[in-house]
Amino acid sequence: MRAVKYQNVIHFGPPAAALALLLAAAPAPAPAAGPGPDPSRPGAIRAARLWTGSEWLEPGVLVLSGGRVASAGRDLPAGAAGPVLDLPGAVLTPGWIDAASRTGIEGGESEESRESTPCVRPVRAFDPRARGVRAALATGVTSLLLEPGGANVIGGVASVVKTVPGPGGGPLPVREEAALRIAFGDEPSAGNFPARGIPLSIYARRPTTRMGVLAVLRDAWMLGRLAGREAPSADDAALARAAAGEIPVRALARNAEDLRTVLRVREELGIRPVLEDVSEGWLLPGALAKAGLDCVVGPAIFPLGGRGWRGTEPALDNAGALHRAGVRIALTAGGEAAGLRDQAALAVRHGLPRDAALAAVTAEAARMSGVADRVGALRPGLDADAAVFDGDPLEPSTRVLLVIVDGRVVLDRRAGEEAR
Repeated sequence: MRAVKYQNVIHFGPPAAALALLLAAAPAPAPAAGPGPDPSRPGAIRAARLWTGSEWLEPGVLVLSGGRVASAGRDLPAGAAGPVLDLPGAVLTPGWIDAASRTGIEGGESEESRESTPCVRPVRAFDPRARGVRAALATGVTSLLLEPGGANVIGGVASVVKTVPGPGGGPLPVREEAALRIAFGDEPSAGNFPARGIPLSIYARRPTTRMGVLAVLRDAWMLGRLAGREAPSADDAALARAAAGEIPVRALARNAEDLRTVLRVREELGIRPVLEDVSEGWLLPGALAKAGLDCVVGPAIFPLGGRGWRGTEPALDNAGALHRAGVRIALTAGGEAAGLRDQAALAVRHGLPRDAALAAVTAEAARMSGVADRVGALRPGLDADAAVFDGDPLEPSTRVLLVIVDGRVVLDRRAGEEAR
């Protein structure tokens, strides 16, 4: 047995040694290749023109890193990592912001069971995958100031969200407590009537007049201020924080008389609100400029019957008139943020300078929403949210080529397909 085994070893030894020599002489195998660059996360974008939020760069190069803006300039810096997208003829801007939107709120814009609902937060009913939100994203809108409707005197707390889903598919917030929204005029009283006996409708409530709207606002504001920010009532706590200046205030005011009312009561309440809608702002631009109040203008409409929403007398050059008077403005499309480009183009057509219109949907919208440290401009350190167009963004024939959120391409129409 031992001899056979020994012979077997001797017999098979030489071929094994030869194989070992051959393997030693062969070149070492190359290491396995790692994953290549992620095409959905470009390292830089080169375009014919770049709007930073305050100035034009021609040509423009946006460098991205880790979901943030690394730099914006005219030349590609040495050492930029990641793929470079060359887009000759394209126009690159920050992601657009609708500064007063209700897009994507499911199940109603106002909680109408009470006339004052400061604790309501529409972000809790926001669906980032709703059709209107996806349509807005497809036009280059990457953020919304999401707020309640105007059916209540105090509607609730607005939030700034992005138009893409966050982790788990829910909202992706930029700022949770962006503003407390209040409403002037007859909208909070529209349809209400005094209760007689047992109320059979939620509209059997106050206020029923414009003066009633002011009475409800004053009562709620004073009670909230007295209760303090640690009040057990979420309504009172929200009002106390707004009264202390911890939460900014937005005020819906369409008619000229309502705008004058805001100018009177702001000192009494101790607020410096951002005005919204401002349909008749063109009738008193000097007073608004003197007060130093910012305005979110729109949506502009062309009334077939001579009157606008809630009986206003709108003017298509409203935004332009306010801008010429020195009022700082942002723009909104209201309930359909996909129409923001139309609102900007309409404002330009009727007198608003083009750069002012672009600022009104980027840097100025971000500033008025309290998120200028995150979005609205292409500056180092800000979120890498951008929109790329194949021409002038304010021309109706211009197409959106790319939309980028947090440094990731979420929509790519260069080949006619969506990357999201």
